[in-house]
Amino acid sequence: MAKRCAGRGRSASRLPRPSYDPEGLRPRRQAGVVSLILLDTNTVIFYLKGVEPVVAQLRASSAREVAIPSVVAYELEYGTLKNGSPRRRAVISELLAGLTQVPFDGEAALETARIRIELESRGHVIGPIDLLIAGTAVSRSAVLITSNTKEFSRVKGLRLSDWTKPGR
Repeated sequence: MAKRCAGRGRSASRLPRPSYDPEGLRPRRQAGVVSLILLDTNTVIFYLKGVEPVVAQLRASSAREVAIPSVVAYELEYGTLKNGSPRRRAVISELLAGLTQVPFDGEAALETARIRIELESRGHVIGPIDLLIAGTAVSRSAVLITSNTKEFSRVKGLRLSDWTKPGR
């Protein structure tokens, strides 16, 4: 008789499911209301550089609506550590402490896989980090704020806005 490994063969439906959203990061949109705005790395950098349209839009946005994907936090941390500047490290640390981070979780992973398959079927690709960011945004029904609209516009169902261009 074959031995069964502990945990194998169990139905996924028996696993406990969270009955609440402790971080408030699941999509709960009312018609015409933006519930979550996710900033791409380039938008955060433009904000730090003082690019006026980005600064103005961010200041006009509700802090409850604005967040960054955890993958964007990774990109900012990587760039800061590679740069080695203590001043830049302090600025990024303070910025990240004030922003909500949306995790790359199971829902984002599933959405990212779906997006990748769909893009590959059309002969299109986007960078792997951008793929993770897109999956996070789509899984939360969020608007992604980026100046990289050429790449991200390949993703069906991803809502985009470019704050570097006034009126967009």
